[in-house]
Amino acid sequence: MIELRELGFGDAEAVPRIYSAESTKHLGRAPMDAHEVFAYLARPGNLPRWNYALDTTERTSPGPIGVGRTYRQTRHLPRPAEEHFRVTAYDPPGLLTVDGDFGPFSGTATYRPTAVDRHTTRLVNSVHLTASGALKAVAALAAGERT
Repeated sequence: MIELRELGFGDAEAVPRIYSAESTKHLGRAPMDAHEVFAYLARPGNLPRWNYALDTTERTSPGPIGVGRTYRQTRHLPRPAEEHFRVTAYDPPGLLTVDGDFGPFSGTATYRPTAVDRHTTRLVNSVHLTASGALKAVAALAAGERT
């Protein structure tokens, strides 16, 4: 199930939000509990293995994965770019949140794996993106805001 909500422009209290999306997947092809799913997701180096738009993801701060760790990734879709993000919530095995740059947007991605049964994990991935750079100015114009 994928839910996509247009949130529109003109939020006077924040940068105009472009969209929010939530995707729920049931992972049950191989026995994998929520702890294993979380461990896989919590290693950002795995991102290019399941996100075809990414080329590399590497840690840019010392220490193990956890709140405050920073990462750099390169992508080739929708166009070549370098992005940076940091872990803002880390609570194994049920919550992983990162904030950063994602293509021409900035935003937050949250992953919530939960066990359905011994062999199936439900993964809810929520993404909230906002305009950045030139898109921020376009969004402000569309909302009738003055800079």
